[in-house]
Amino acid sequence: MGATRVSRREARLKAEFAHLYAPLEAGIWDSAGAMADRMTGWLLRQAHGGYVSPARVLRPEHFEFRGASPRPGSAPAGHSRRGDA
Repeated sequence: MGATRVSRREARLKAEFAHLYAPLEAGIWDSAGAMADRMTGWLLRQAHGGYVSPARVLRPEHFEFRGASPRPGSAPAGHSRRGDA
């Protein structure tokens, strides 16, 4: 069997950072957008009111990413889409 072709942006949480992302399971590939949504929802439900950073919810050093995620032509330089999360 060959490698799986991925047409959407996917992310996988690295095991050593799992303690920082309670609603996510380490080592499992899933839609990056769906993971960012779960993380944001979880943060907002926390007793301290939650805080969602203006930076990426899924930090690149904590996750592996795969798949295409073309930027829209109108995206300003240096700005990320939620779907890129």
